[in-house]
Amino acid sequence: MKTPAERFQHILDNFPGTQEEFGNTIRKSRQLIGAYAAGKRIIPEATALIIELVHGYNKEWLLKGVGPEKTQLTNPIKALNRKDSDRKLIRKINGREGIVDLIEDLLQLSVKETERIHKTIKSIIRKGKK
Repeated sequence: MKTPAERFQHILDNFPGTQEEFGNTIRKSRQLIGAYAAGKRIIPEATALIIELVHGYNKEWLLKGVGPEKTQLTNPIKALNRKDSDRKLIRKINGREGIVDLIEDLLQLSVKETERIHKTIKSIIRKGKK
């Protein structure tokens, strides 16, 4: 498979439904799906990324023929959600004065000491809810 259109057709051939059903999974029309497969339209990078996230086909493989056909993600949607929740957590940590220093201090402790501090924190939280 030398062209993006050929690789896209390969993806369609391995999809258990119609072009229209495939298009619905990535929010593209049947006509556009047909144009990608025929090489009449260039597959945008954003569309290739959606195909990677929804169907697991490597964006770089689809667009350039580089790398493995399938991504290593076991569930691309869960991985994307995990990245989003990681970003939210980082924003919370950075938005609260002193938390970064506290985390750095905790990382210097042994596992046993960290567990003890965690239990203490949980106890304080429970007392605060009463």
